[in-house]
This record gives sequence, C-alpha cells and structure tokens, in this order.
Amino acid sequence: MNLRKYNHKANILYEKERLDFSSDIDFFSCYENFQTDCNNCESTFKSTFIKLLAQIKIHKSWNFMDCGCGLGLPLFLASNRFYHVYGVEILQDVSLIAKQNLDRLKVSNYTIINSDINSVRDEIINKINVFYLFNPFLNTIFCKFIKKIANSVVNADREIWIIYVNATQEDKMNIYASLFNKEIELNDFRKIIFYHHLPKL
Repeated sequence: MNLRKYNHKANILYEKERLDFSSDIDFFSCYENFQTDCNNCESTFKSTFIKLLAQIKIHKSWNFMDCGCGLGLPLFLASNRFYHVYGVEILQDVSLIAKQNLDRLKVSNYTIINSDINSVRDEIINKINVFYLFNPFLNTIFCKFIKKIANSVVNADREIWIIYVNATQEDKMNIYASLFNKEIELNDFRKIIFYHHLPKL
C-alpha cells in the first residue's frame, strides 16, 4: 500500500508536540485512508490524551485498546498505566510504523493488530476495560463495533470506559444508553464523551 501524507490544519501544533520525541519517532504524520467508512489517520495531541486519561480511575490490571491506533501515540502514553495496551489499525503500513515507534521507545506490553476493527477476536475484546476512539470509523462499522463491545459485557461483565473523541456518531451510542452511561462530556476542539459501564453485583 502506498501511503499518502497530507498536511493537517493543526500541523503547527503537531510540529510543536513532535519536539518531545527524537527524530526517529513519528507519531504525528497524517495519512489518507480510502477504506469505506474509515476516517483519515491523524494523531491525538499528547497533551489532550494525558488530560483524558486523568478523568478516570485506572486500575493497573486493566487493558486498553486504541481503536484505529494510527502511529501509536496513545499506546505509548497508556503503556505505563495499563497491564497491556492493544492497537487496532486497518492500514498495514501505518501499523508497521506504530510498531517501529513503540519498539524504539522500548514499550513491551503492547500488541498491534493489523485488521478491520470488527474482525478482532472476541476473546481480546472481552478483556478490554478502556476503549479509545478518536472518531476512527463511521456508520455500519461503528454500529457493529459498539454492538461487539455490548456483547462482550454479556460474555465477560466488567468495568468499561469508552472514550469517544470527536463524537460524530453519538446518536448511535444512544441506542446503548441503558448499558453505557454518559458519564463525562468535554470540549477540546471537539466534543469528547466518556461512556461508563459498571458490572452487575
């Protein structure tokens, strides 16, 4: 696959955050994604992501998944707070760059899955406590994935947080309002919604 970079409107801010890393680490390039119902690959801001994780109480035994992990910045930032971090990325070349970034930063507790999000095995979904979505996909893909998370509650009831950045599909989340409570709503350039599920006693 030939990746096509583009200059994001926030490129100046990305360049500022890029200074926090050595030149052989690339967390901030933006790539076009021509897959149906998938958005382009762009990075979360480091400062924003750190603030988001600070909103919830994280247990060291928990697992984290970045759904559409791009070049892997959230995985790196989350790796020292979770037992294991998983990244799912449909673009193979992008997933390879993410792996390279994490290896260079000596992150050991990660798995990157080069796959459509809805092809990820249920046994992996069943052990995730925090799902991070930076608006990676839309419509049918989004609906199927949220249903997949909902089904995982039946298979392995546990505490779950869904951190949904740039929440353009909020109406589709509302279908599961009885299962995932809208706990926190923020605005940091975009609408950010935290959904929370607590296991039954």
